Amino acid sequence: MTDIYVYGIGITAPGMHTWIEGAAILRGDQFYDKTELPAFTPHLLRPNERRRTTALIKLALQVAEQAVENSDISAETLCSVFASSEGDIDIVDKICDALTQADRPVSPTHFHNSVHNAPAGYWAIATGCQRASVSMSAGAGSFAGGLLEAAGLCAVEQCPTLLLSYDLPAPEPLKPLIHIQEAFGSGLVLGCEPREHNLAKIQLALDTVTHTTLDDTALEALRLSNPAAQVLPLLKAIACKQPQSVVLPYLDGSCLNVTCTPL
Repeated sequence: MTDIYVYGIGITAPGMHTWIEGAAILRGDQFYDKTELPAFTPHLLRPNERRRTTALIKLALQVAEQAVENSDISAETLCSVFASSEGDIDIVDKICDALTQADRPVSPTHFHNSVHNAPAGYWAIATGCQRASVSMSAGAGSFAGGLLEAAGLCAVEQCPTLLLSYDLPAPEPLKPLIHIQEAFGSGLVLGCEPREHNLAKIQLALDTVTHTTLDDTALEALRLSNPAAQVLPLLKAIACKQPQSVVLPYLDGSCLNVTCTPL
């Protein structure tokens, strides 16, 4: 198995607005209080671009900024994987609503933002990055799928890779169909080469055993509230600096076994 190193982490979730906060909670040093998230405020977008973006795009870019800043690697040098189980469902709802009206007044901006790789496009514009980028979905296994894709990019392109996983709750008409209760986004900067300030080394293998859960009931509820939050057991192992095999949900009938060695 190829060794993959974690260079930087970002997280945005209720009660965990940064990796520093999230690591303290996952270690048990700080009580988890599920406070409401403030508005997402990525700083790398120019004002005119910021006005055109959606909450989902801002969430993705916010965790991207965090992870890159914590890694000390230039954003324009990174390949990237953008993993979201549902994409921008708020925009989908707005477009579907517009199509039911007499003149079908679909906003060009909404249409522009509806494609699954819109967050990746804004990231490339903001950072000037021209490296390979993948935007993907694998349902409830989107984080594990994104991690496999990112590891592949690291190995094949021999380039550090930014992995982002993010989803938001659905608007009211779609809530019965899309069971995402909480906003969640995470970012990992990964690479194949050891660096001075690595956070962890990981190895990946497909498996069929039961996936890892969290002992803390509030954190377990957060893990179950959003496909992107499946990263939490891995982040806990890194925060606690405990060597551990973490098993993550992937596609039907399979899981992804992540052997994590914090450094």
